[in-house]
Amino acid sequence: MQYDFDVEPILSPRKSADPKMMALLEEMGVDDTQTAGFQAKFRDKSVIDALNGAASTIREAFEDCGFSWAVSSVDLPPGHVRLQDQDKITEILIDLQNRLAEFDTSVLNWNGFDLGSFLSAQFNRTPVHDLLGATRSGTHH
Repeated sequence: MQYDFDVEPILSPRKSADPKMMALLEEMGVDDTQTAGFQAKFRDKSVIDALNGAASTIREAFEDCGFSWAVSSVDLPPGHVRLQDQDKITEILIDLQNRLAEFDTSVLNWNGFDLGSFLSAQFNRTPVHDLLGATRSGTHH
């Protein structure tokens, strides 16, 4: 399993007071969205599948820390993470560590997810500049 994950924004439409302005922006193809939060997404579907089969306590801990069960759209080599995501990833890892510390995780069913390998992958990741906006869809941000 590859334990790399990325931070992706949750976008929501902006609310304009002027419906004519909203229609004009839409007609012009202007992206009228704003960031409403974030989701942490694993790149490897097998990691998601393992966590989906793990104990509910584990799943809930990951969900509470912002993890989504959708595959990341970021397309970077294993072990690499976008530089702009570094701080948020560190924040997520601290939150997850604090959340999991509430339980005796050694007796819980992890369904093949290896917490040690996950943490090792995070601490050994290499940040890279995302100059091309690498996404699996091939679109650039």
